[in-house]
Amino acid sequence: MTSLENATKQRASAKTGYRRLTLYMATNSISNAMYIVVFGEYVLIEVANSDVIWAAQLAAINNSVIYASRVFVGNPLMGNVSDLLGRRVGLMIGQGSFLVSMALFVYFPSIFTLLGGSCLAGCLTAEPVTQSYLADLTTVFTLTDYIKTAKVQPQKAKEDMTEAELIAYRLLFAKKSSKLIALLLATYTFFLAVGAMAGSIMSAKLDEEADGDAESFNSTNSTIDVEKNNCDAAKETAGSTDHMKSTFDSAIFLSIICFLVTTTLGNTEAEKQLVEQNKSTRFSPIEAWFGSYNFVKSHMLNIKHVRVILFLLFYMKSVEFGAISIFFYYGKFQFDWTASEYAIFIMVIVLANAFANTVMVNLFNRLFKNQWNAALFCMIFLTLEFVFYFLATTTSAFTMAALFNSFNFLFSICKAKVFANYDSNEFGKVAGGQEAILNCGSIFGPIIFAALFTFGVDQTGLPDCVLGTGRHHYWAAFPWAFAAIAVFLCGTILPYVKRLDTFLTEGSNSKQ
Repeated sequence: MTSLENATKQRASAKTGYRRLTLYMATNSISNAMYIVVFGEYVLIEVANSDVIWAAQLAAINNSVIYASRVFVGNPLMGNVSDLLGRRVGLMIGQGSFLVSMALFVYFPSIFTLLGGSCLAGCLTAEPVTQSYLADLTTVFTLTDYIKTAKVQPQKAKEDMTEAELIAYRLLFAKKSSKLIALLLATYTFFLAVGAMAGSIMSAKLDEEADGDAESFNSTNSTIDVEKNNCDAAKETAGSTDHMKSTFDSAIFLSIICFLVTTTLGNTEAEKQLVEQNKSTRFSPIEAWFGSYNFVKSHMLNIKHVRVILFLLFYMKSVEFGAISIFFYYGKFQFDWTASEYAIFIMVIVLANAFANTVMVNLFNRLFKNQWNAALFCMIFLTLEFVFYFLATTTSAFTMAALFNSFNFLFSICKAKVFANYDSNEFGKVAGGQEAILNCGSIFGPIIFAALFTFGVDQTGLPDCVLGTGRHHYWAAFPWAFAAIAVFLCGTILPYVKRLDTFLTEGSNSKQ
């Protein structure tokens, strides 16, 4: 077989792999969305006894458990597992653990199954495996681009490239990786919107029944002298969660389908060679864990350019997940959101994000020669998004503010820039290390935002169980003011990151 025929075969195989990965992301996101739409209300009723502040704090604790498990166990372990045993095995383990954790909490709701299931899913997360597999596919696409563009030499090993060829390869890899990551994120977010819509329809019965109860309860909010009576009334009118059963069952069914899809993933040429090389290596979870952390310390954090990008990702992930963790409970307190209203908000914000990771990222990559200029533009609009969340006095205005998420393509740019510094046999460790840093932000963000939300609600002088009083409380919106300032400050370091990135055009690489 000629080199051209071999390259064509590998490219065709990579295209098939990417389509299957897209299918995996689509089914996974629909399942997640249907679960998320009713999860907040389920926790509020089944675990928190209608105390919205305790529910928000519990959500923050749950997020911290998930991401602490990922940081200290899941990311270093599963990234290495995918290098040693293959991407397919890693994806099957990750998706299977998530399915078990979801079923445990849905059918046996308690604080123990909530946190225990989250710990299991975090320790066996599939995220670094997914990113490693995508990086494998990106390598194939980049090295075989000559079939269409004649820009890259056919299947030339990177160690055999000249310095100029290596620089050209890494720049091309970064742009192509950014595009593929963005498309995959867009797929995920688009189908999150589909899942949110489906969950909204399935939970519509709850909203119709709850309207009368909410009205009768909130009519007492004008006289909040008897706090205990109000909170007791909230518990009595909370109702059952039977109407959520079909939504949860559908989410679990789709998660099973997603697990079956993982059995068809993996098996790129680079992965086969990597697994073959590691056949003689005895797999040890402890050695894999230490190996990955040593890699992060010696091959990622010691490179100034990569270190600053990882800090940027950590910082923005803290803000993103902090906001996500309180969206429902803020809407419940400020506007007395129903499940359908929350689903519509989720649908808008994820569709905006899908638009960001398809149309906007490609548009700005063309408008700006340097991707960091596009990132700076992104940060300006994300700051405005949080400003409008703070100012919004109605559900409609709050939902409209989510349209600014159309500029949220920062993560795809940053992740691609990190991967461009490494070879394909390191992608598992790189993905694991990158996700470990991101998940540190996912630990601290929800805790900070839950504390800010608790503080803000306390300043209103209202009981924790009061929902939608008909008056906007700016103290309760305090987390959004904090987020706007935080994002703006983060944007100020982008010019510094841009200056550091010149090493890619001066011949430096991760090995120097």
